[in-house]
Amino acid sequence: MTGATLFILLLLAPALPAPPKSLTADLEAFTSRSWPSVFPAKDRLESREGEAIPALIKLVFRQERAPLVDTADLIYPGARTFHGHGWLIDYDLDSLSARAGWLLEAITFEDFGFSSGTIREDRLMEAAVAGKGDVPLAQVLPQPGVPRDFGASAEKARRWWADRSPGWTRFAAVIAALQSTSAHRQMLVLSWLRHGQTPCNGLSLARYQKELRPLVKRLAGRGPEEVRQQARLLLEDREGYWFKAKAERRPAR
Repeated sequence: MTGATLFILLLLAPALPAPPKSLTADLEAFTSRSWPSVFPAKDRLESREGEAIPALIKLVFRQERAPLVDTADLIYPGARTFHGHGWLIDYDLDSLSARAGWLLEAITFEDFGFSSGTIREDRLMEAAVAGKGDVPLAQVLPQPGVPRDFGASAEKARRWWADRSPGWTRFAAVIAALQSTSAHRQMLVLSWLRHGQTPCNGLSLARYQKELRPLVKRLAGRGPEEVRQQARLLLEDREGYWFKAKAERRPAR
């Protein structure tokens, strides 16, 4: 995943929905089959920060599959068609367990092992450059035929929350991910910092300059190229555009 490609740029497209919903209503929409309902619910749940985590911990243990419909050009393990462009999500969103894991990792910037590892941006970019479009995704990027069991990832998440729930904050999670040695966690937090529209209580430009920017600067000089690139691009945003899409307080519900 690299910020220079057309795929990552599409992270800018979805807008954070405004209408307030209850936690129950958000979870119902999030577990539906309709992608136009799932994604806005994902953002609303992510905006709840720690409040949503207990429900997601329960959801990661659900074994049902809810194949998405109306996905347009979304590229994920359950997609049938590659249109030559689209938004990449490397999680089996048709599995409720993996879908919950996708959101849980987005909120916490942890790596519980829910990502599939099968959506390869380099292979998709090669196909797009070659002019391939409106073809079965399997022709471009073969996917496993047997759905994966996410039981181990779900249990890892459960144990993590049992240990970390007292006093957990998303701002502390941001710092922890930037300090981690996990490229997956670093990419999650850098992508959110650059493109994310969901809030983080305690985040301010002053705290970014004092506590986060030194960590981002360190990542810009070491580690995988994709991490260094995202870190450099964030550092180049001297106007703080990344922050303007976020808020320090929870949205009203």
